[in-house]
Amino acid sequence: MAESEPPYASIYDALDSLEDYLWEQSFSREPDPHVVRIVVRGGQQYQGKVRQAKADAITLIELPPHGATKRILAEDITYLAVALPAPYRWWTIALTTLGLGDLVVIAARLLRPWLGEDSLILMMVLGGCIALALWQRNDRPGSTLLPWVVTFREGERGA
Repeated sequence: MAESEPPYASIYDALDSLEDYLWEQSFSREPDPHVVRIVVRGGQQYQGKVRQAKADAITLIELPPHGATKRILAEDITYLAVALPAPYRWWTIALTTLGLGDLVVIAARLLRPWLGEDSLILMMVLGGCIALALWQRNDRPGSTLLPWVVTFREGERGA
């Protein structure tokens, strides 16, 4: 879902929009955690949770490797991407599950003569539990399951 052209022409507009979005989310019962990727002029890259976003700076928390906090000024940022929940993420999950389910059924039909029906049911249940555990571990901002939306990239003009 990363767009080909960032929607904001300046980092100030991108941070202001992020501040507005986070403000609206703060009234939610379960606000989405947000992770951003930032590249600064010196070439350093940061990826962490947003504590506060304002038009002139952004404060990140839980930066690797030790959970540091860092405030980055807007004029130092050359690239900003935000991990946001995809609106159609659950459709993707459902369709992928159906596709993988079809593969399991095909494998079960091929292996039935050698393994028997009871062991195949046990394998399918075990496989489903493992898939669910992996999904829950990886379903967080910054993972490959959530899209990165590039909101600002220096040197490109926004739409």
